[in-house]
Amino acid sequence: MMAPGQRPQPELARELARDGDVVVFADAAGARLELGAALASGVPVVTAPDPRLDDLEGAILQAADLEEGAARALADGDLRRELAACAREHCHDNSWERVAQRHVALWAALEAM
Repeated sequence: MMAPGQRPQPELARELARDGDVVVFADAAGARLELGAALASGVPVVTAPDPRLDDLEGAILQAADLEEGAARALADGDLRRELAACAREHCHDNSWERVAQRHVALWAALEAM
């Protein structure tokens, strides 16, 4: 059951893509589901620096000053396009189908031992 005010990720991603200019997370590691929706939206994502987000390098802009990071993402069209392309690639590479394929390959490798 969803908590009040929560929406499914696809719905949130569509809303962000339609209405958002930049998404800012002070604690993105604590909001991984929302972060996934933000990445899928194609809207630039700015987070506070966090080593737990290193797997998203290139797909997010980590900025010590979130306001400055958001302003940079809004002002720099090349940066926005780069962030969106990397986020799209990350979402594609980590789709449920791809993750399932990796698990099947892992199990097959373990069974072959």
